[in-house]
Amino acid sequence: MSDPRRPFSLDRYHVSEEYGFVLPDPLTELPSYYKPWMDIAQNLPDLIQAGVLRSRVRAMPLLDTHLLGGHRELRLAHLALSMMTMGYVWQEGESSTVKVLPRNLAVPYWDVSQRLGLPPILTHADGVLANWRKKNPEGPFDMENLELIATIPGGESARGFFMVTLLVELAAAPGLQAIPRVINEMRHRSTAGVTNALEDITQALASMTEALKLMHVYVDPAVFYSVMRIYLSG
Repeated sequence: MSDPRRPFSLDRYHVSEEYGFVLPDPLTELPSYYKPWMDIAQNLPDLIQAGVLRSRVRAMPLLDTHLLGGHRELRLAHLALSMMTMGYVWQEGESSTVKVLPRNLAVPYWDVSQRLGLPPILTHADGVLANWRKKNPEGPFDMENLELIATIPGGESARGFFMVTLLVELAAAPGLQAIPRVINEMRHRSTAGVTNALEDITQALASMTEALKLMHVYVDPAVFYSVMRIYLSG
């Protein structure tokens, strides 16, 4: 039980002051042992278009997940396995989905999911929060300087869906930082402190709304509904 006398903090919830819920500096490569996963996950659209994704997945070796070390390696592994699973199930579209995954995909996917406490489906934590890198590491967080680690069919619209959602998450970060301030200022009965923190939350909400408007610029509605169907099908 937390000590009510100690200042409230988001640290124990793994929320970054700068990035909010977004994973800071996610890894883009796994150790070479896991190259069979990354080779497929990072070429998913081409493999699906060629109709060979399922055969490539079935030909993978069954890899041991215990060689994955640390949170960021596990997050990248979960992203790769989630993308492969999504592609394997939906390769032929709604008319020919599969109900059973091959053992060489299902076993490591379940193991990694259990270690992270995530479900074995493509989640927001995968497709958005841990699926980004900057083209120029010193450059800004904007649509021109961001790219995906792994993507789904849909070209620039698919990229736009994930990237705009990431920008919305980043815009929320100052608001998340203000939440502990609200709680701590309330404990000290500081009306001015609570007011200032709430103003920061209000500004963050406005920034999130502005970022969300980019969906109309970068995302074809058909791609949006396709992605949402994949999320909801989990």
